Amino acid sequence: MKIKLAAASLFAATLLIGCKGVDQRMTRLDYMPSKPAQANSGPAVGVIMPAEAHGLARNANGEVLVGDVVTRHDKRRAGVVSVKPLAPWVGKAVEEELRAAGVNAGLGLEAKAGRPIVKTEIQQVLNESDSRWSDAVVETTIRLGFTVERDGITVGTVDSTGKARVERAAEFKDLVSDGMEQALRDCLLKAMPRLVQLTQGTR
Repeated sequence: MKIKLAAASLFAATLLIGCKGVDQRMTRLDYMPSKPAQANSGPAVGVIMPAEAHGLARNANGEVLVGDVVTRHDKRRAGVVSVKPLAPWVGKAVEEELRAAGVNAGLGLEAKAGRPIVKTEIQQVLNESDSRWSDAVVETTIRLGFTVERDGITVGTVDSTGKARVERAAEFKDLVSDGMEQALRDCLLKAMPRLVQLTQGTR
């Protein structure tokens, strides 16, 4: 049975179903860049903390909801929350992949005359899942929009979508975490060639 869910929503099968109304907590949001940072002494590029396109849902405690725990009959039991905030996770990953591509990027660098600034918008987080007796499958899509500015003027934009599929027997929240990392890496690697061009002033 395949269940497709709305943006930032997922199906947790029976692996995470606990007491009704008790949110499950996803405590791990990792990111390993595609390769080590390259030596670069070029002009600094600022990376602004990402923003959410439409805002992500939150529970009563103000924690970001990245999905729902539902029964096999699609009845919501609880939420799945990310204990760690998504914006710093995405922002650090953007910085690391730019540095891996040879760009002298820094998260939080202030705008100065002539300095390129990379702005990121989190446009979509989508998880789809198959429920099975012995394991589970998570298919994750992450869509980001990038704007590169210099002296307050837009130099160019990039839209990128990353996808991942994780399948194994494990706690469902771990599959979701792994899927999100892999989808984010795929998204950033697709965007990097154009982002490098824009930050380095080439067309």
